[in-house]
Amino acid sequence: MKSKTGKIITILLVLVFLSYAVYQIAVYFYQPYNTEIVYKAEAQDSVFCDGVFIRNEKQYDADYDGVIVYSCEEGEFISSGGEIARVYPSEEDAESISKVKKAEAQIEMLEKAKQKSANYTSLEGEINKEISETVSKIVEAVSRGKKEETEKLKTELEIALNVKASLAGNETVIDEKIEELKKTIKEAEDNVNKYVKKLKTSEKGRFVSFSDGYEQSLTIENSENYGIEDFEAILNSTVKKSNAIGKLITDYEWKYAAIIPYDAADKFVEGKKLKVDFGIEGIDVLDMTVEKIITDEQSEKAAVIFSNNYMYGEIMTRRTHSAKIIFDSISGLRIPEKALRMINGQSGVYILKKTLVRYKTIEILYRGVGYYIVKWDQNDSKSVQLFDEVFLEGKDLYEGKQIGENKI
Repeated sequence: MKSKTGKIITILLVLVFLSYAVYQIAVYFYQPYNTEIVYKAEAQDSVFCDGVFIRNEKQYDADYDGVIVYSCEEGEFISSGGEIARVYPSEEDAESISKVKKAEAQIEMLEKAKQKSANYTSLEGEINKEISETVSKIVEAVSRGKKEETEKLKTELEIALNVKASLAGNETVIDEKIEELKKTIKEAEDNVNKYVKKLKTSEKGRFVSFSDGYEQSLTIENSENYGIEDFEAILNSTVKKSNAIGKLITDYEWKYAAIIPYDAADKFVEGKKLKVDFGIEGIDVLDMTVEKIITDEQSEKAAVIFSNNYMYGEIMTRRTHSAKIIFDSISGLRIPEKALRMINGQSGVYILKKTLVRYKTIEILYRGVGYYIVKWDQNDSKSVQLFDEVFLEGKDLYEGKQIGENKI
């Protein structure tokens, strides 16, 4: 009996020893490492605002009886005495004129395709590549909601498809389409009654068909007398198209009255240039000059008047729009907060180089929520580089440590 009891105790002791040994081996070899790839990042010191566009412009109106068909493009420069529109007796006449303009635009596009196909000769592979790339660009433009860019790319695609048809042995296909469109133009013109009146301007300027009624009151000169409450009244009103035919923008200079929080006014200095991003398709971030700062502590708001001397088409048709005013931009590499290590008072990170641990110092430029943006020196191999793999956590990390395949 004693012998049997002794054997059981011995077996239990062996099992305990083995369990402990397995545990120690597991602890020794199991090292939970967690890493993350380093990417580029940018941070901006900025403020968002709503604002009002200020321009020198004149409302254009005229007496007429019939239907207007504009003779000029939106934002087109018109000389003094230039034609703005024609008046036709009926809607049917206006529709026929619209058909003529559309057909003329298509003929112009086909003529370009004809010229392009002559340059491509037999390089069908090249035009196929262009078609594929254009389709990809259209998909991207549609996904980003860029209507103007999409329409432009659709025209380019149609030209490329016509070039392909020509290269495929259908050399006459473009000429046939041009002739067909010419017939459409003749038929439409035959059905159009003669216009009853030409509308011309007595001044030069850029014509815009949208008029909102602020043309005479909100000039650059008059805006000097506007306060925060005046600009807010415009922002809070519903800007509607007036009954006028349109307006003429008579000056290249324009201003933007940005309404900002009162506490942000100290960041602005009169005469200083800042970057303003309107987020409008076709317009890059603009360099604009701070002309004037209006503050009102009681309303806890301020107005900053910016100026610019280049007239952009997409701005001509707008009275109000939001914007982001950028004071400073910081770019570099994004490092997770968990990756930061302090060694001898110096900030740094551990990175994984193949199977070795390497330590690299960093220069912090910006601190965000849960991350840092650090300086990126592409010429310094000792500093952190794009796509490096940094350690977020790991046991007993040190320079030169071999970790094999145990990273998880």
